[in-house]
Amino acid sequence: MTCHHLVGGDRFRVWIVAYEGAAPTDWCSLPPGAIAVTPAERGTMSARRAGVYVEAFNRAAVAGPAKRWAVALPVSVRYEGEPERGQPITRAHEKSPRLACQVSAGNGLPPRDRT
Repeated sequence: MTCHHLVGGDRFRVWIVAYEGAAPTDWCSLPPGAIAVTPAERGTMSARRAGVYVEAFNRAAVAGPAKRWAVALPVSVRYEGEPERGQPITRAHEKSPRLACQVSAGNGLPPRDRT
């Protein structure tokens, strides 16, 4: 099964969520009342890998007692302190904050440090 919303070359982050009520019938659906628990893996995944992960996790989750579900969320990655293309590099860049990978869920909120 392919998750219909995981298309294109975007990056995704898979999160494990807790939920109330019945489990969704579609591996790629978001359960009602989903609350983020933890990222499933460090870093981001391709659409294909995220889809495979979500389906495998959710197939196993249906058989277990815990109400946990995997969901893939589109994210973008940016690096603080990295120069723009064509920008001159000066010694000031050496004093800029350490390059930190951050992720944004694309929901209008500022990016946060990766966990």
